[in-house]
Amino acid sequence: MDRVDRDYFEHDIRPLLALPGIDYIGEIGDAQKAEFLGGALALLMPIDWPEPFGLVMIEAMACGTPVIAFRSGSVPRSSRTA
Repeated sequence: MDRVDRDYFEHDIRPLLALPGIDYIGEIGDAQKAEFLGGALALLMPIDWPEPFGLVMIEAMACGTPVIAFRSGSVPRSSRTA
């Protein structure tokens, strides 16, 4: 985790990890990524900034995992819904 994100993690995220149904995985390496993403029901991507590419969405879809995301940045602004 980047140092600039440490305070945010400790203050806003860590308390949520104690809630029932939450399993903190942490960072995973490339070797585990396909199995991890491929076993997910979906990838939640609550993007709220204009990210230009969205690699994590491509990685999930390459594993056959659907992506649920806000229409922002690299997420298409199509009128189609799933």
